[in-house]
Amino acid sequence: TEERVAHMLMGTAADPDEIVGRMTVTVHEESLEYTVEKVAVNAVMAGAGPQHLPVILALAAGGEASMPSSTTSFARMAVVNGPIRNEIGMNSGLGALSPFNHANTVIGRAWTLMSLNLGDARPGETFMGSTGNNVNYNNMTFAENEERSVWEPFHVRRGFKREDSTVSIF
Repeated sequence: TEERVAHMLMGTAADPDEIVGRMTVTVHEESLEYTVEKVAVNAVMAGAGPQHLPVILALAAGGEASMPSSTTSFARMAVVNGPIRNEIGMNSGLGALSPFNHANTVIGRAWTLMSLNLGDARPGETFMGSTGNNVNYNNMTFAENEERSVWEPFHVRRGFKREDSTVSIF
């Protein structure tokens, strides 16, 4: 509903009409641009709350579909680093890729919905995955367990500050 989208948009100071990214599921089609509001619509459909929107917008700004088209069934992975992972209650431990954590689940699901709706995924036309992949429902979306790792956090190794919040797509 319009009310739910308006509530979701409380999770960002960005203008709802701001173009946040472009996406396609195939290299054979033009990438389609989308706004903050369109991303918020997909976040609502995924069951996310306004607190999840910054991570979902970061995924949207990345312009990478969660399921790129090929005759093989691919899936992608998103790793969240920095303070936001704890602020929104993401799981970085036991069962991190399972449906037991709301934040991990809805962020991954929003990414899938953005790929379908904003990336124009159409089976047999723009998406050619022969069998599909169960991982495409929520992808592999989780937080890095920075506190228990023997290595510097991934985002720090990539040049960000420890206090920065980042999303990395693999």
